[in-house]
Amino acid sequence: MTLNALVAVDAVLVPLQAEFLALEGIGALVNTVERVKKRLNPELHIAGVVLTMVDRRNVLSQQVEADARQHFGELVFGTTIPRNVRIAGNGASAIELASNAPQPSLILLDVEMPGMDGHETLRRLRAQATTRDIPVIFVTANNDTNDERYGLELGAVDYITKPPRPAILLARVRN
Repeated sequence: MTLNALVAVDAVLVPLQAEFLALEGIGALVNTVERVKKRLNPELHIAGVVLTMVDRRNVLSQQVEADARQHFGELVFGTTIPRNVRIAGNGASAIELASNAPQPSLILLDVEMPGMDGHETLRRLRAQATTRDIPVIFVTANNDTNDERYGLELGAVDYITKPPRPAILLARVRN
């Protein structure tokens, strides 16, 4: 946030990621707000703190939330923004993440992954009752027509080759 912005506004809404290093950053921001309030803008204040990237299953996330509520009290909004994007580095991890609550509403899957490839990952997702209905879109560098057909036959709802065009990817994800 620029100094000019802090001089021009009366209030600051602070997004705070529920991660350890974010606590250090918010400390620096609070100090900056106090200095600007003292020297340049006496009306400046923190209107509220909204916790983002919250995962209540994670002890660190819970601790950051508790620390923020202890330090800022009622300035911390009751509503939080959950961590809703999860990343798996391989097929086995993707299956594990998809099998546990909260389940994803969509899976973007590469065909080429270490260990289990995307095709086998999709086969296993479709074999489990808890994951068989989660839509899967392949996003891959593999642009072979037969591979695309095979992925769709396995149950993928779409197949996008890299590099994806952001607007097209977003439209397909929304559908």
